[in-house]
Amino acid sequence: MWASIARATDDDAGGETRGAADAFVEALQASSTDASPSAPLVAWVSVRHLQELRASVPALYDRHRSVLDSLLSHPGHLGWRAVAELQEWRAAEGYAHSDETDSAYDADIVRRTGCAQAIRLAGPFGHGGGRDHTLSFPPERPGPWPLAWPADPMRSNVPHVLSVTQHRCLAIADEQVQDGVFYAESFFVSPEERELIVAVQGAVAVWIDDTPVLTRALEDWGSWQRFGTHVRVPAGRHRILARVLSAIASVRVLNPDGTSAGLAMDADPELPYSMTPPRVLSDPNPIDAITRTAAAGIDFARTAPIEAALAAYAAHSEQMDDVASDLMDPLTLHPMLRRSRSSLVPDSVLAMPRNRRMFAHPKSGLSGSERWLSISDFGARSCAQFSTSPINKGSRTPWLLSRRSRNRCQPNPKY
Repeated sequence: MWASIARATDDDAGGETRGAADAFVEALQASSTDASPSAPLVAWVSVRHLQELRASVPALYDRHRSVLDSLLSHPGHLGWRAVAELQEWRAAEGYAHSDETDSAYDADIVRRTGCAQAIRLAGPFGHGGGRDHTLSFPPERPGPWPLAWPADPMRSNVPHVLSVTQHRCLAIADEQVQDGVFYAESFFVSPEERELIVAVQGAVAVWIDDTPVLTRALEDWGSWQRFGTHVRVPAGRHRILARVLSAIASVRVLNPDGTSAGLAMDADPELPYSMTPPRVLSDPNPIDAITRTAAAGIDFARTAPIEAALAAYAAHSEQMDDVASDLMDPLTLHPMLRRSRSSLVPDSVLAMPRNRRMFAHPKSGLSGSERWLSISDFGARSCAQFSTSPINKGSRTPWLLSRRSRNRCQPNPKY
């Protein structure tokens, strides 16, 4: 797994897009059978890179269709985020080649992705203030919603159950609404006690059977990557409720490995639902443990620099550049970056082809296949590349590596 992600990152940085794509697929395969905690992170980063490479490598999914389809059927340790994005990629690539009608194809996408086919929306609540998303509103109470709630005293709008149009997974209010807080509601039936991952797009809070199971907020540093929640629910009918920031929502109910749970779902508010609270289990989001460690002020990068670099890329892709910078900055002070080229890399390695310069050299202070280094030699200097993104100009990085250019490192003007 580590060798494949190293080769993929190096090839991608050098503009060898086809080789990078092949290596990222190999990293996906390896992570599916790797039980280490880092496997879902490696898989998620690999899928993100593969989707970026679609424009550079023609028919990328078709070239690896047998492998990718097999991983979707048996994901192993890929993690739910990687599987979800693979499903979306398959849906985008497969539509042009599908022999099914539009409605049949849409139904297949919904079945594969575990989406709720019936979602209710209500709102807007609050008065458009910046703190509205932190407040509680009447739809959070147990029991069926009324058709409408009392008007907000500051702007006189009447929150109500909205008319909704749903295409595949996405439910959208088909009436004009003001800004504010909205609520999404759906129900599912589990024939037995089981573990599930529930994910609601754009939610700042999620409840199952009136029990809070997930919260996140922009002011809670590093929390925005908490997209899904891992729960154990008893047999019976269950209510999913989410506080969202727009009149758009999608709800997914998945197995812990990211595949569709295949449960019956509906939006009938009159039927009873379970009053037994679900049990919240370990967090299923690939970088949650890392961001919590960083938020606590612990230097995660010192003990696991490669995982920190991958997590920084994942955070950047989730538009959490503050988290990405916090994870990357300690790497610029890592002992490996402060050593001379000769102490890190023997000449025999520098003489190798660029896409083979991955190793765990004994003098580097790193151990095993998890500790690799990619070196681009340019005259008397070398650029130690931990990550091609999100190291940007102006960061606290002594040397900047051009993402698509080979052997082009420039001094950071801040140093």
